[in-house]
Amino acid sequence: MIQIAISYSPSVKTAVYQSETEEERLQLEKKFWTNHISLFGNYAAGSQGVYIAGVNESTVNTLSNGYRYGLSVNLPLYEFISRSNRIKLSQSEIKTFESKAEEIKLTVEQLVIRNYFALVVAQKVMIDQHNYLEQANNSTQLADRKLRDNQISFTEYTRISELQSIASQKYFESYGEFMVAFYNLESLLGTKLYELKL
Repeated sequence: MIQIAISYSPSVKTAVYQSETEEERLQLEKKFWTNHISLFGNYAAGSQGVYIAGVNESTVNTLSNGYRYGLSVNLPLYEFISRSNRIKLSQSEIKTFESKAEEIKLTVEQLVIRNYFALVVAQKVMIDQHNYLEQANNSTQLADRKLRDNQISFTEYTRISELQSIASQKYFESYGEFMVAFYNLESLLGTKLYELKL
């Protein structure tokens, strides 16, 4: 049940996704230096000319036809100085979210244990209260007959009826506590308890 709850927990999933996000951010950070490198290329054909300002119109600087390509590199000093710090920062963020995920898993485990035993106790209390209610119902039926036969006083009959009423109230309270514990555990697991093969 603990493994089911951990697999289902939205909080655990969020922490895991955050950790994965930071892992991707780290990979991007390691490749960020490529942002300062660019490649270019072009191909030109036909009559091409560039007029040089301030010169006769007849003076023309003609460009040759063909391919042009090149590489442009511009690496700021910041990239070299801060790269290791930025990588360490990203690695620290990953560890933070990994630790957070483990912390949440531990919390989920504790919740499953607490809710499971709350359910077990609530079931036992409900069964005991049900048995007590049955006994109280039997006592009330017997008191009805005895009252009709004048074998007990009305005061004694009233006392037995009150005990039956108290037993009924306690049973329904215990039933409510059992159902709350039951659905709390189902909510935590994200699945129906009857579907589990324990």
